[in-house]
Amino acid sequence: MTGNDSKNISVDISIGEGKEVEFGVSFDKVCEWSWFLNGELVAEREGKSSNFSHYFGEYGRYNISVVGSCGEEANITPSFQWNLTVYLVIGDENAVRELEGLEDYTLRIADKPQKIVSLAPSCTEILFAVGAGEDVVGVTEYCNYPPEVEELKKEGKIEVIGGFSTPSFEKIIALEPDLIISAYGNPDDVIYRLIESGYKVFGTHAKHVDDIYEHIEVIGEITKNEDNASSLIESMKSRIESIKEDMECVREENKPTVFHTCGDFWTAGEGTFIDEIIEIAGGDNIADYRESYFPISAEKIIELDPQVIICNEMGDMSPDYERFMSEERFKDVEAVRKGRVYMIDEDIISRPGPRVVDAIETIHEFLRRLCNVCAYAEIDGGCGFYGDGKASFVKLLVSADEAEKCEAINVSISSVKDTKILEGFPSSLRRYAACIFLNEVERNLSVEVRMYYNEEDIAGEEGEENLHICFYNESIGEWEFLESEVHTDSNYVSAVVEPFKNGIYGISVSEEGESEEEGEKNSAGGTRSGGYGSSRSSSSSKAMENLIHLRAGEERSIEVNEGLKVTVKAEEETYFSNISFVILNESTVEAPANALLICKVEPQNFSGKIAYVILNFSRNLLNLSESGYENISIFFLNFTQNATEESMAETKWQPLETFLAENVSCISQDFGIFAICIAAVAAEETVAANNTRGSTAETGEHATAVEILSVRLSASEFQLHEKAFVYLELKNNAGKAVEFPVEVRVNGETVVNSTLRLNAYEQKTFSFSLPTSKEGIFNVTVLGRELQYRVRNANEEREHSKTEEEIKTTGFEHLFSVLVISFTAMLRRRRKTKNEEKE
Repeated sequence: MTGNDSKNISVDISIGEGKEVEFGVSFDKVCEWSWFLNGELVAEREGKSSNFSHYFGEYGRYNISVVGSCGEEANITPSFQWNLTVYLVIGDENAVRELEGLEDYTLRIADKPQKIVSLAPSCTEILFAVGAGEDVVGVTEYCNYPPEVEELKKEGKIEVIGGFSTPSFEKIIALEPDLIISAYGNPDDVIYRLIESGYKVFGTHAKHVDDIYEHIEVIGEITKNEDNASSLIESMKSRIESIKEDMECVREENKPTVFHTCGDFWTAGEGTFIDEIIEIAGGDNIADYRESYFPISAEKIIELDPQVIICNEMGDMSPDYERFMSEERFKDVEAVRKGRVYMIDEDIISRPGPRVVDAIETIHEFLRRLCNVCAYAEIDGGCGFYGDGKASFVKLLVSADEAEKCEAINVSISSVKDTKILEGFPSSLRRYAACIFLNEVERNLSVEVRMYYNEEDIAGEEGEENLHICFYNESIGEWEFLESEVHTDSNYVSAVVEPFKNGIYGISVSEEGESEEEGEKNSAGGTRSGGYGSSRSSSSSKAMENLIHLRAGEERSIEVNEGLKVTVKAEEETYFSNISFVILNESTVEAPANALLICKVEPQNFSGKIAYVILNFSRNLLNLSESGYENISIFFLNFTQNATEESMAETKWQPLETFLAENVSCISQDFGIFAICIAAVAAEETVAANNTRGSTAETGEHATAVEILSVRLSASEFQLHEKAFVYLELKNNAGKAVEFPVEVRVNGETVVNSTLRLNAYEQKTFSFSLPTSKEGIFNVTVLGRELQYRVRNANEEREHSKTEEEIKTTGFEHLFSVLVISFTAMLRRRRKTKNEEKE
């Protein structure tokens, strides 16, 4: 740009690409030239001519000027200036171009928007995430995140312009916006009217996660929040990359099959960002046989037999989840059968915005450790998807006995940290030990266990040919050798285990002096005498057959013997072998009065930390009769492994919350000594105690421990035709789903007769409507509880709300107003009587 006059010029830039502009001046004398950009000195040059170039990467309005100093002899000071407008031009990035007739629509922005209207929750989330929230003046009624959006709406600082599919054109233009951000799904006619009226509109339509990145980048540039947008995108990519690293060694054919329902059995097919979310998280979308979003029939879902089902949760409700869990026709679908039906916040999975990463991480947790096995599967122990990623020396080759049937099994492979278990193991090979668990298996699996080694680790040992794969037999506390094959060319040892046994496997060197006869007793999965499958038992204990490995937050139920089931939840990574159950007598420990049974329940070879323990005692074990059943209490005595008689005597018994159903159960924070006692109390006292602490209800044959936490009414008084509810808060203490029959009677008449379903350890509140069609007092009977509510005619009562005493204590003006109200009420009653007579 050259000249000797003031000039108004413009330059167009695009997203992520600026332009360099060069300015030049010339004069007939040598001058010292000073260049200014928006009043700030940016360069100095000397000569008869001078040039200045600048890269404009951000839109806006700029003033470039130059002033020459040509010496005292010169009687003139040359100066030049240019007014430059840099426009941000948005073309193909704008989804508005998808509309017919708007294929060439170009958005040109020169001034930072000060009033922005968002037509979709996803757009609102992006605006606030990049730091442009203070410029937002209008949103839809569904825009609720971040939480400050709701506060700003309540304060009147942000206006609601309608719904996502029903935005009001009039409300939008009343806000005089200088930018409107829309989304795919907004009504086309509103977009057309806005553009025809001269408003600037940027449209979003995310079909892939990369499209979400692009929308964030564009909105960041439009609102001059490029750095925030860039940081947000990098954070999202980093979190997704960590999930991809978890998945990089998982074969496509071994990914679990997933069905996602958006609601009413609508699902996302190929070409949607939800399909990509499932893929990134580690699943195989069963709906990818079609494109876009479409409804799918129940029959098709059953035919495709998904291994995981994910339902959108709206508030505290998910109708599709309820259908899967209650309808008989879905009971044989693998996801339902194995308890893999999950709910996810619909806002994080249905909105193509920054929180889409939250959805990916949530689904990834649903799918972790699941491996789809048809005829064959290879599972890498170094894959974070199946474990802690530290057991990279393990590979499993799984073969199934039914090639036509596929099922997802739960795989857990992790390194062993328990040094007690590794005692006696060659020190150089101790790191070659791993916990391997294949759970949720419904058919016979043959597993070839391969364990890779480093040649340097066996230096000084008897040689590679003496390496074996060993299995830790926890019942005898020893390692035993499996028939193994050493592959010196690839540095691994293999053993075929059929049927597979969960537990700890490792590489070791053959024991010196092991006879051929003893070696022949080892088979592919077999054991030596007293090996796997044998268990120590006595009249008071029975050893578990598998080493138990629980991850943080994981829960496992264990049948200790025919009379006791123990459920353990781990607070952090936990290992233990047997859970011993020893009956004690009163000479061993002083117990509370009327003790039916005193027992010590403790794990062996314990390492880690537990969150809680649930003990479930059978009636047969306690020899309970019906008469004494309701008066059972359980007490707990804590102890350490090295407790002495003196320290035990100083420890006090603590009462535990006791649940009574088909069996007797309690929850404790630790293992220890338990006393099951029967108290000689009256039935009335028992009922009162149950009402205080939460009782347990008798249930159907599949329900073992449904606890009634509370039974309450939504209110004690209602107006005519007002909605009234009774709420039942229930908890299933069993390790499997149960069905729970409920009958609600009002004044002796049955108004509800239903069967409720609770998943394993699920706590849930159910609500049932109560009649309010007529006045009166109503008695409600439900689950053995008696409740009462009253229905009134509020209109009539308001007319007579002032009592005689109130009238006496009011002033004259108040008395006069009361008299007017009473007189008006009397006239209404007279009119009502006359109308009734006419009728």
